[in-house]
Amino acid sequence: MSVSLARRCLCVLSIFVSSTACSTYRFADARGDDGGLDVARLSADLAASGEDDLIERTWIPLIYLHVTRFSKSTSDFPSGHTLFEGSAFGPLFFVGIEDDQYFDARGQSYEAQTFWGVAWGVVSSRTSRAETKRGVRHMRDTGVLFGIFGQDITRYEPVKKPVESDAPVEE
Repeated sequence: MSVSLARRCLCVLSIFVSSTACSTYRFADARGDDGGLDVARLSADLAASGEDDLIERTWIPLIYLHVTRFSKSTSDFPSGHTLFEGSAFGPLFFVGIEDDQYFDARGQSYEAQTFWGVAWGVVSSRTSRAETKRGVRHMRDTGVLFGIFGQDITRYEPVKKPVESDAPVEE
């Protein structure tokens, strides 16, 4: 009886371990000398793969999970690509962090969001940066008790050059 139970446990453990091999890409190969990801290379590798996305996962059941995913932008965003990087760790993923970055068709970043939460979101913070025609919008949202208590801050950084629509009209 205990041999059968041991075999079942070994079978479940092998399923958990084998599920960590669900990666389709190694993102370390696309890192430049500065440590940042080369979006042009990621875009070319995605097109060459024929897949919907490039994904790399590391998973230690109930202790640690890290996912990096590069894909074409959804219909909610302009044409381009989305890079998602998320981690969860601690007992039953007590702490979570995720970063989303959005790139236009030229590979230029136009929006980024970062989220972190402790105790499954009891305490959390979300920051974002979005490029607009008039400048950069920075937003920060912090919350306690799933956002019941918190603070929202929005700050604008004006664009350095005038926007075409703001240029004086010549008659």
